Amino acid sequence: MLYICIACILTALVAALINPFLRLRLKQHEKPAEKVEMPPVSIIMLSDRDAHKLDQRLDAVLSQDYNQPFEVIVITEKSDSEVQDVLKRRASDARIRSTFVPLSSRYMSRTKLAVTLGVKAAQFEWIILLDANTRPQSSKWLQNMGSHMTDNHNIILGYSNYGISDSKAYHRFERLFTASYLLRRAQRGLPYRANSTNFAFRKSEFIRQDGYRGNLQFARGEYDFLINKYARKGASDIEISPEAMTVEAGPYSKQWRDTHLSYLYHHKSLKRWFPMHMLTILDQTILHISYCFLVAALVYAIVNSQWLLVGAATASLLLLLVLRTWLAHRVAHTFNAHLSVALLPLLELSITWHSLWFRLRLLFADKIDFTSHRL
Repeated sequence: MLYICIACILTALVAALINPFLRLRLKQHEKPAEKVEMPPVSIIMLSDRDAHKLDQRLDAVLSQDYNQPFEVIVITEKSDSEVQDVLKRRASDARIRSTFVPLSSRYMSRTKLAVTLGVKAAQFEWIILLDANTRPQSSKWLQNMGSHMTDNHNIILGYSNYGISDSKAYHRFERLFTASYLLRRAQRGLPYRANSTNFAFRKSEFIRQDGYRGNLQFARGEYDFLINKYARKGASDIEISPEAMTVEAGPYSKQWRDTHLSYLYHHKSLKRWFPMHMLTILDQTILHISYCFLVAALVYAIVNSQWLLVGAATASLLLLLVLRTWLAHRVAHTFNAHLSVALLPLLELSITWHSLWFRLRLLFADKIDFTSHRL
């Protein structure tokens, strides 16, 4: 019985420590001095048909405190008169430029085409990409991102929160959970992909390697393929200080579903997908087995009146809950995810079940929806 008690305690400790929230190093990049020279930057802003939202995003970007030239390239549709009115009102600001996406893009997703047009229009080597729903949270955003743009780097990954008022707690948690893996992979020197915009890359490499060539057949995954293709070992960095974060609107249910199904469809076309997926599966398997073992030990002890084991199993369950919750809350607090401490254990356990549900949905989905090469 003593051995089972020891096994319970060790199980709790092992399950708490095999944890993506523990692996991620929450180092804060030292704030750059005002006189530090940074490179000029081109900011590509993808636009939807919401003129008011574009106006707000332009305000947030143009008010950046940055000691070098920067430009904003707005990618929009020529037929959108309200968006054109916003751009006309700002025509006197030389930092704003715009280009248009053609009405049809038969063999290439519109987002990939928009990014490609923006890169080609950019004047500067360093490019930051922001999608239609993303805006900086601080006037120091560009300064913090720019402080990593050195000769030794070619990709800088930032973090993007979902807005609290228009997103579900699970969506914010999953964004954080996935980012913990992706940012840690970048910390180790070779990024895998990005699960949001707010990242920087080099124009010269994008042009030299023909942009999205090699994955044009996929209808989505624009940010995944961009990071995955251009990542070089030892040439990436991350910026996770609160001032460098962006905020984006919470996804609609259909958008959330389509994003996950598309990733499951195309992920095997990404380099380095296998070790990343195996690590996630290992983490979740150990977590679930640990909870099952401790609950089973507690039930067995109660049924057989083994009070020492009751105490050990109960203490181990509490230890596991407290440690996992504390580690998740620590990361959530750093990234301003605004997640209830009481919900964190349930949100963490539900990751596996959401993933299995999407895999089941993919089996019955029409695969033609995930390709841009349609007849």
